[in-house]
Amino acid sequence: MPFLRFIGFSIVRAWQGFWRNAMMSLAATATVILMLVLLSALFIVITGLNAGLDFIERKVAVTAELSDDLSVPGLEQLIAEVEAYPGVASVAYISSAAAMERLRESYREVGRELDLGDSDSRITLFASLEISLTDADASGDVGAALAAHDDVERVLTKQTEY
Repeated sequence: MPFLRFIGFSIVRAWQGFWRNAMMSLAATATVILMLVLLSALFIVITGLNAGLDFIERKVAVTAELSDDLSVPGLEQLIAEVEAYPGVASVAYISSAAAMERLRESYREVGRELDLGDSDSRITLFASLEISLTDADASGDVGAALAAHDDVERVLTKQTEY
């Protein structure tokens, strides 16, 4: 029982001390409350920033412009090779016709029509591989490996659509 008596004594003395110097006690209590509020606000901001960064990192992708003379077996071999790279989640082949259709569709979405000049225009977009990554840090290694490949003209690192 001496322990409970000590706890009771300590609580009574703390209560008495609080009211003897009421102004200082209120100032100290207000300071502690303010620091806890600031700490919780900092925690909320840091959590929000981390969530935003995680979201953006998940959207990092690599696009490889393919050479025009790439054969179908060469394309299949390149896709299999890229899928084997560490950090690659998926690989999608986008033909030049599909890329042009995407461009037209994006213009339609904003209420405009793509004008390529005269009706018999031979403007085309490049065929590409769109590579989704499991880790944003892998974009450098994947990009470097693709840049060294003979069938790849150019490598672009980008963020996929939100």
